[in-house]
Amino acid sequence: LYRIAEVELRTDETLESGLDTLRDAVRRDSDHARAARIAAEAAKAMPEHEGLALFWERAARDAGDSALLLSYLRHRIAKSGGVGGSASLEEVQEGVTIATALGEDDAIEPMLLKGAEIAETALGGLAGALWIPTTLAERRSAAGDVRGAITWTQKAADAAEAAGDADRALELLREVAQLAKGIDPKLAASAFSKIVEKTPSDRTLWAPLAEVYATLRDREGYEIAVRLALDGLSDRADRNDLRVALADQLIGTYGSEADGVAVLKEALDEDPDSLPASERLLDIFQKNGENEQLADLLERQLDRARDRGDVEAITSLS
Repeated sequence: LYRIAEVELRTDETLESGLDTLRDAVRRDSDHARAARIAAEAAKAMPEHEGLALFWERAARDAGDSALLLSYLRHRIAKSGGVGGSASLEEVQEGVTIATALGEDDAIEPMLLKGAEIAETALGGLAGALWIPTTLAERRSAAGDVRGAITWTQKAADAAEAAGDADRALELLREVAQLAKGIDPKLAASAFSKIVEKTPSDRTLWAPLAEVYATLRDREGYEIAVRLALDGLSDRADRNDLRVALADQLIGTYGSEADGVAVLKEALDEDPDSLPASERLLDIFQKNGENEQLADLLERQLDRARDRGDVEAITSLS
């Protein structure tokens, strides 16, 4: 019966008869694996026939053969969007899981890419299938494709934000920033700016933020990012330390000592006891021979240090 079914399934005229013959054959001896292989061959030749594909799937599952089931899922996913509609994201996930277990690495990425297409046309987009862009990002990174990893990590970050998972979105944005530092400083700067604006008190971000903007020679972008971060800082010490970092960049990287001095004075206006700001101003006044300003600031800072009994500051300023 199996051989008869194979012959009948080759032509449109005897296709339905061939399916009936194949069903009869399976009922007789339950050779689901053989039936699945025959149905698979016919379904690939006639992809528009839904009945063949359904029989193929059922036979593969009844056979308990992972390789046969993977063959069906790959076929189903690859032709999504055409006749028979799209595969579900559950089918994509099942196919990826089976391919991973079987070590069929070449099968995984095409299914993931098709899965991304399917997800993007769904109501929730990739936000409902975050595992797809994150897995693609991991695979691209492992393959040494940094730009591909950046693309999919960014898509994952956008999807996490759309899903309302702010912490996950921020985590993924950090990955984008780190990946992009070496090959796309403009993207890295944008990512670091967003992260710093959301978590301005994270001091580990201040230096890389300054670094990427310095690479771009984008003083304006750096200042905007720092000012936005300052607006989000409630701790006075944090604000003034960030101002000092800004002043260091304005003076050292962008060659604007006057603007750097203005920022340092801004820091002292908010916190007259700020030792880092006063030390930098004192160094600048001394270097430039501005003895009157030097003496005035030094006297004021020493008086304040003595009033509060700050031995460390007295020693530093003396």
